[in-house]
Amino acid sequence: MTTPAAQELLMRALKLAMRAHEQQQDKQGKPYFLHVMRVVLSDRLADDIDRTIAALHDVVEDTRNSDGQISFTLLYDAGFPKEVVHTVALLTRAVGESYDKYMGHMIDQGCIRAMRVKLADFDDHFRGIHDLKPADRKRLMPRYIKWRDLVEQELQRYEPVPTFS
Repeated sequence: MTTPAAQELLMRALKLAMRAHEQQQDKQGKPYFLHVMRVVLSDRLADDIDRTIAALHDVVEDTRNSDGQISFTLLYDAGFPKEVVHTVALLTRAVGESYDKYMGHMIDQGCIRAMRVKLADFDDHFRGIHDLKPADRKRLMPRYIKWRDLVEQELQRYEPVPTFS
């Protein structure tokens, strides 16, 4: 369900994400914010809270070493609810953390919103994977497939797909 408050929160998240990513480019040299928008618009997301989290899913990790660094404290101070900030934290890989540890922790928390956003993120990464350099594709494809499948399996425990007879 969409409420005016949830829509306003989403608009604030989009503005923050646009500022955070304005100078960044993806691996194909395109504006990184386009990736954020594709994740936000994914059919995997259930509501405007999911979309707000999607808008913010990379802002902390991707601004760590910049003048415009965004922290979890800044997100709280900007008025984002605890649920949103905690879910963004689950989607943020710590400095020096292995990808396997990061993903395992995210799944272990059982946060449905984090899993939905991560699957939308994977979907967008797969969309452009064939445009990557062969070495990047070879390195990333197995990781994305492994973890996408594990996240999908875990999400099924919470949101089973209905079967029709």
